[in-house]
Amino acid sequence: MAEQQENQGSIRTAKQIYRKLLESHPRDAELLTRIGRLEIISLKYHEAIDVLQKAVDLNGQCTSALKHLGTAYFSIGQFAAAASVYKRFIDESADESCRLDALAWVAECYFRTGAVEKAVTLLQEVGKVDGAHQHACRLYAEILASKGHIELAVQFALKSFVANTTGKQEAVLLASLLQREGAMKVLQDTVPLNNSAMASAYAFMAVAIKDHGAVSQSIELYRLALAADPNNVSIALNLVHTMEVTFGYRLALATAIDFIRSNSSMHNGQFALFSEVQSAINQSSSSS
Repeated sequence: MAEQQENQGSIRTAKQIYRKLLESHPRDAELLTRIGRLEIISLKYHEAIDVLQKAVDLNGQCTSALKHLGTAYFSIGQFAAAASVYKRFIDESADESCRLDALAWVAECYFRTGAVEKAVTLLQEVGKVDGAHQHACRLYAEILASKGHIELAVQFALKSFVANTTGKQEAVLLASLLQREGAMKVLQDTVPLNNSAMASAYAFMAVAIKDHGAVSQSIELYRLALAADPNNVSIALNLVHTMEVTFGYRLALATAIDFIRSNSSMHNGQFALFSEVQSAINQSSSSS
Protein backbone atom coordinates (compact mmCIF):
# COMPACT_ATOMS: atom_id res chain seq x y z
CA MET A 1 0.00 0.00 0.00
CA ALA A 2 2.85 2.41 0.85
CA GLU A 3 4.50 1.82 -2.53
CA GLN A 4 1.19 2.46 -4.26
CA GLN A 5 0.78 5.76 -2.42
CA GLU A 6 4.36 6.67 -3.30
CA ASN A 7 3.82 5.88 -6.98
CA GLN A 8 0.72 8.07 -6.95
CA GLY A 9 2.73 10.96 -5.51
CA SER A 10 1.24 10.75 -2.01
CA ILE A 11 4.60 10.99 -0.27
CA ARG A 12 3.18 12.07 3.09
CA THR A 13 0.74 9.15 3.20
CA ALA A 14 3.47 6.71 2.16
CA LYS A 15 5.73 7.94 4.97
CA GLN A 16 2.92 7.54 7.49
CA ILE A 17 2.37 3.94 6.39
CA TYR A 18 6.10 3.13 6.52
CA ARG A 19 6.46 4.70 9.98
CA LYS A 20 3.47 2.72 11.22
CA LEU A 21 5.15 -0.46 9.95
CA LEU A 22 8.35 0.63 11.67
CA GLU A 23 6.64 0.45 15.04
CA SER A 24 6.38 -3.32 14.56
CA HIS A 25 9.75 -3.68 12.81
CA PRO A 26 12.08 -1.09 14.41
CA ARG A 27 15.23 -2.87 13.22
CA ASP A 28 14.26 -3.17 9.56
CA ALA A 29 17.05 -1.37 7.68
CA GLU A 30 15.24 -1.50 4.36
CA LEU A 31 12.15 0.10 5.89
CA LEU A 32 14.26 2.83 7.46
CA THR A 33 15.95 3.41 4.09
CA ARG A 34 12.61 3.85 2.36
CA ILE A 35 11.54 6.41 4.94
CA GLY A 36 14.85 8.22 4.57
CA ARG A 37 14.52 8.38 0.81
CA LEU A 38 11.04 9.88 1.12
CA GLU A 39 12.31 12.43 3.63
CA ILE A 40 14.88 13.50 1.03
CA ILE A 41 12.14 13.86 -1.57
CA SER A 42 10.29 16.01 0.98
CA LEU A 43 13.49 18.10 1.43
CA LYS A 44 13.62 17.11 5.11
CA TYR A 45 17.29 16.28 5.10
CA HIS A 46 17.93 16.22 8.87
CA GLU A 47 15.06 13.78 9.36
CA ALA A 48 16.46 11.71 6.50
CA ILE A 49 19.91 11.63 8.10
CA ASP A 50 18.42 10.44 11.39
CA VAL A 51 16.63 7.41 9.93
CA LEU A 52 19.28 6.56 7.32
CA GLN A 53 22.02 6.58 9.95
CA LYS A 54 19.95 4.11 11.94
CA ALA A 55 19.66 1.92 8.84
CA VAL A 56 23.42 2.01 8.32
CA ASP A 57 24.06 1.23 11.99
CA LEU A 58 21.79 -1.82 11.67
CA ASN A 59 23.30 -2.93 8.36
CA GLY A 60 26.57 -1.33 7.33
CA GLN A 61 26.40 -3.10 3.97
CA CYS A 62 23.07 -1.53 3.02
CA THR A 63 24.31 0.35 -0.04
CA SER A 64 20.96 2.01 -0.69
CA ALA A 65 21.00 3.57 2.79
CA LEU A 66 24.60 4.73 2.31
CA LYS A 67 23.79 6.29 -1.05
CA HIS A 68 20.82 8.25 0.29
CA LEU A 69 22.69 9.22 3.46
CA GLY A 70 25.45 10.73 1.31
CA THR A 71 22.83 12.66 -0.64
CA ALA A 72 21.26 14.01 2.55
CA TYR A 73 24.59 15.19 3.97
CA PHE A 74 25.56 16.80 0.66
CA SER A 75 22.21 18.59 0.43
CA ILE A 76 22.80 20.41 3.74
CA GLY A 77 26.38 21.30 2.86
CA GLN A 78 28.10 18.78 5.13
CA PHE A 79 30.54 17.80 2.39
CA ALA A 80 33.12 16.04 4.58
CA ALA A 81 30.43 13.78 6.05
CA ALA A 82 28.97 13.18 2.60
CA ALA A 83 32.38 12.22 1.18
CA SER A 84 32.96 9.80 4.04
CA VAL A 85 29.62 8.08 3.44
CA TYR A 86 30.12 7.92 -0.33
CA LYS A 87 33.51 6.28 0.23
CA ARG A 88 31.84 3.63 2.38
CA PHE A 89 29.33 3.12 -0.42
CA ILE A 90 32.18 2.61 -2.92
CA ASP A 91 33.72 0.00 -0.65
CA GLU A 92 30.46 -1.90 -0.26
CA SER A 93 28.92 -1.62 -3.73
CA ALA A 94 29.51 -4.25 -6.39
CA ASP A 95 27.86 -2.15 -9.11
CA GLU A 96 30.54 -0.46 -11.22
CA SER A 97 28.19 2.22 -12.56
CA CYS A 98 27.03 3.15 -9.04
CA ARG A 99 30.64 3.21 -7.84
CA LEU A 100 31.51 5.69 -10.60
CA ASP A 101 28.54 7.87 -9.62
CA ALA A 102 29.73 7.84 -6.01
CA LEU A 103 33.29 8.74 -7.05
CA ALA A 104 31.93 11.77 -8.89
CA TRP A 105 30.04 12.81 -5.75
CA VAL A 106 33.19 12.46 -3.64
CA ALA A 107 34.98 14.61 -6.21
CA GLU A 108 32.28 17.26 -5.92
CA CYS A 109 32.58 17.18 -2.12
CA TYR A 110 36.31 17.81 -2.49
CA PHE A 111 35.69 20.63 -4.97
CA ARG A 112 33.15 22.32 -2.69
CA THR A 113 35.66 22.29 0.17
CA GLY A 114 38.52 23.67 -1.92
CA ALA A 115 40.43 20.43 -2.50
CA VAL A 116 40.39 20.98 -6.26
CA GLU A 117 43.35 18.79 -7.20
CA LYS A 118 41.94 15.84 -5.24
CA ALA A 119 38.67 16.36 -7.09
CA VAL A 120 40.45 16.38 -10.47
CA THR A 121 42.28 13.15 -9.62
CA LEU A 122 39.00 11.37 -8.90
CA LEU A 123 37.33 12.79 -12.00
CA GLN A 124 40.18 11.53 -14.14
CA GLU A 125 39.69 8.12 -12.55
CA VAL A 126 36.02 8.21 -13.53
CA GLY A 127 36.93 9.39 -17.02
CA LYS A 128 39.20 6.42 -17.64
CA VAL A 129 36.18 4.15 -17.27
CA ASP A 130 33.46 6.42 -18.67
CA GLY A 131 34.66 9.42 -20.65
CA ALA A 132 31.12 10.75 -21.02
CA HIS A 133 29.99 10.40 -17.40
CA GLN A 134 27.43 13.19 -17.00
CA HIS A 135 28.19 14.30 -13.45
CA ALA A 136 31.96 13.98 -13.86
CA CYS A 137 31.94 15.96 -17.12
CA ARG A 138 29.82 18.74 -15.63
CA LEU A 139 32.00 19.06 -12.55
CA TYR A 140 35.21 18.94 -14.59
CA ALA A 141 33.82 21.69 -16.83
CA GLU A 142 33.15 23.83 -13.74
CA ILE A 143 36.70 23.27 -12.50
CA LEU A 144 38.22 24.04 -15.90
CA ALA A 145 36.14 27.23 -16.15
CA SER A 146 37.30 28.31 -12.68
CA LYS A 147 40.88 27.94 -13.93
CA GLY A 148 40.16 29.92 -17.09
CA HIS A 149 40.42 26.96 -19.47
CA ILE A 150 37.31 27.92 -21.44
CA GLU A 151 37.92 25.76 -24.52
CA LEU A 152 38.12 22.53 -22.56
CA ALA A 153 35.37 23.68 -20.21
CA VAL A 154 32.95 24.13 -23.12
CA GLN A 155 33.86 20.71 -24.51
CA PHE A 156 33.17 18.95 -21.23
CA ALA A 157 30.02 21.01 -20.60
CA LEU A 158 28.73 19.85 -23.99
CA LYS A 159 29.38 16.23 -23.03
CA SER A 160 27.45 16.73 -19.83
CA PHE A 161 24.60 18.47 -21.63
CA VAL A 162 24.32 15.69 -24.21
CA ALA A 163 24.18 13.14 -21.38
CA ASN A 164 21.37 15.06 -19.65
CA THR A 165 19.62 17.42 -22.05
CA THR A 166 16.81 18.21 -19.60
CA GLY A 167 19.05 18.95 -16.62
CA LYS A 168 18.89 22.47 -15.19
CA GLN A 169 22.47 22.41 -13.88
CA GLU A 170 23.75 21.38 -17.29
CA ALA A 171 21.80 24.15 -19.04
CA VAL A 172 22.90 26.78 -16.51
CA LEU A 173 26.54 25.78 -16.90
CA LEU A 174 26.36 25.82 -20.69
CA ALA A 175 24.63 29.20 -20.66
CA SER A 176 27.29 30.62 -18.34
CA LEU A 177 30.17 29.31 -20.43
CA LEU A 178 28.77 30.44 -23.79
CA GLN A 179 28.77 34.01 -22.49
CA ARG A 180 32.54 33.85 -22.08
CA GLU A 181 34.79 35.30 -24.76
CA GLY A 182 35.56 32.84 -27.55
CA ALA A 183 33.17 30.18 -26.25
CA MET A 184 30.77 30.32 -29.19
CA LYS A 185 33.65 29.62 -31.59
CA VAL A 186 34.69 26.65 -29.47
CA LEU A 187 31.14 25.35 -29.70
CA GLN A 188 31.12 25.63 -33.48
CA ASP A 189 34.51 23.95 -33.75
CA THR A 190 33.46 21.14 -31.39
CA VAL A 191 30.02 20.62 -32.93
CA PRO A 192 30.28 21.43 -36.67
CA LEU A 193 27.03 22.74 -38.10
CA ASN A 194 26.94 20.94 -41.42
CA ASN A 195 23.46 19.47 -41.79
CA SER A 196 19.83 19.91 -40.76
CA ALA A 197 20.19 17.44 -37.87
CA MET A 198 22.91 19.58 -36.33
CA ALA A 199 20.77 22.65 -36.97
CA SER A 200 18.11 21.08 -34.75
CA ALA A 201 20.78 20.38 -32.11
CA TYR A 202 21.82 24.05 -32.13
CA ALA A 203 18.19 25.11 -31.86
CA PHE A 204 17.72 22.77 -28.90
CA MET A 205 20.73 24.31 -27.15
CA ALA A 206 19.28 27.74 -27.87
CA VAL A 207 16.07 26.76 -26.07
CA ALA A 208 18.02 25.37 -23.12
CA ILE A 209 20.20 28.42 -22.47
CA LYS A 210 17.69 31.20 -23.21
CA ASP A 211 16.12 31.21 -19.75
CA HIS A 212 19.48 31.21 -17.97
CA GLY A 213 20.82 34.64 -18.91
CA ALA A 214 22.21 33.80 -22.35
CA VAL A 215 19.59 35.40 -24.61
CA SER A 216 22.09 36.93 -27.03
CA GLN A 217 23.86 33.59 -27.36
CA SER A 218 20.49 31.88 -27.85
CA ILE A 219 19.73 34.25 -30.73
CA GLU A 220 23.12 33.52 -32.27
CA LEU A 221 22.55 29.76 -32.03
CA TYR A 222 19.19 30.17 -33.75
CA ARG A 223 20.80 32.30 -36.46
CA LEU A 224 23.42 29.65 -37.10
CA ALA A 225 20.80 26.90 -37.09
CA LEU A 226 18.60 28.76 -39.56
CA ALA A 227 21.57 29.37 -41.86
CA ALA A 228 22.19 25.61 -41.90
CA ASP A 229 18.51 24.76 -42.37
CA PRO A 230 17.01 27.82 -44.12
CA ASN A 231 13.58 26.28 -44.71
CA ASN A 232 12.89 25.38 -41.09
CA VAL A 233 9.83 27.34 -39.97
CA SER A 234 10.15 26.20 -36.35
CA ILE A 235 13.69 27.53 -36.03
CA ALA A 236 12.71 30.81 -37.70
CA LEU A 237 9.72 31.23 -35.40
CA ASN A 238 11.81 30.57 -32.30
CA LEU A 239 14.46 33.00 -33.53
CA VAL A 240 12.00 35.87 -33.92
CA HIS A 241 10.34 35.06 -30.58
CA THR A 242 13.73 35.23 -28.86
CA MET A 243 14.45 38.53 -30.58
CA GLU A 244 11.20 39.82 -29.13
CA VAL A 245 12.50 39.00 -25.63
CA THR A 246 15.11 41.74 -26.16
CA PHE A 247 12.43 44.05 -27.65
CA GLY A 248 14.09 43.75 -31.05
CA TYR A 249 10.73 43.83 -32.81
CA ARG A 250 11.91 45.53 -36.00
CA LEU A 251 14.81 43.13 -36.39
CA ALA A 252 12.45 40.24 -35.71
CA LEU A 253 10.09 41.48 -38.43
CA ALA A 254 12.97 41.89 -40.90
CA THR A 255 14.11 38.35 -40.11
CA ALA A 256 10.60 37.03 -40.67
CA ILE A 257 10.28 38.85 -43.99
CA ASP A 258 13.68 37.57 -45.16
CA PHE A 259 12.67 34.05 -44.25
CA ILE A 260 9.39 34.28 -46.16
CA ARG A 261 11.06 35.78 -49.23
CA SER A 262 13.68 33.05 -49.22
CA ASN A 263 11.05 30.33 -49.49
CA SER A 264 9.08 29.97 -52.67
CA SER A 265 6.03 28.25 -51.19
CA MET A 266 3.96 30.06 -48.58
CA HIS A 267 2.22 28.08 -45.89
CA ASN A 268 0.51 28.68 -42.57
CA GLY A 269 3.68 28.54 -40.52
CA GLN A 270 5.26 31.37 -42.48
CA PHE A 271 2.12 33.51 -42.34
CA ALA A 272 1.97 32.91 -38.59
CA LEU A 273 5.60 33.96 -38.31
CA PHE A 274 4.88 37.28 -40.01
CA SER A 275 1.58 38.02 -38.25
CA GLU A 276 2.85 37.28 -34.73
CA VAL A 277 5.84 39.61 -35.10
CA GLN A 278 3.67 42.32 -36.68
CA SER A 279 1.25 41.99 -33.77
CA ALA A 280 4.11 42.42 -31.30
CA ILE A 281 5.25 45.57 -33.12
CA ASN A 282 1.75 47.01 -33.08
CA GLN A 283 1.44 46.36 -29.34
CA SER A 284 4.81 47.95 -28.73
CA SER A 285 3.90 51.02 -30.75
CA SER A 286 0.54 51.46 -29.03
CA SER A 287 2.08 51.27 -25.56
CA SER A 288 4.82 53.78 -26.29
